[in-house]
Amino acid sequence: MATTAQAQTVPCPTCQAKPNHPCTQPTNTGRSAVGWVHHARATSVDRQAGYFLTFGIQYNTEPHPTWPECNPKGWIRINAPTYEEARNIAIEWFGLDWSMLTPSVHFNPKFFPAGELMVLP
Repeated sequence: MATTAQAQTVPCPTCQAKPNHPCTQPTNTGRSAVGWVHHARATSVDRQAGYFLTFGIQYNTEPHPTWPECNPKGWIRINAPTYEEARNIAIEWFGLDWSMLTPSVHFNPKFFPAGELMVLP
């Protein structure tokens, strides 16, 4: 799930708060102040950002069974609205021969110095 700062970069579909502004309306729980962002706002950021697929370190020394150009020091971006769809795309392209499928909000590129290897729709 997107952090508050990441979620505030898009308009809120629940309370119509503008980008870079906090959510302004309470939910139907009766609270008078909102100190967080609405779930729908955070979810919209997650859907835009996509997922990052990485490979195991064994592919430093052995060839990948379906993709000879595989480099475990890089990642593949998968543009999909849900984890399930991203996982299905990963399996379609690489079978089960990959390591992690990470939402962009939890991905840290500094651990993958080779950078982006490919983008899948």
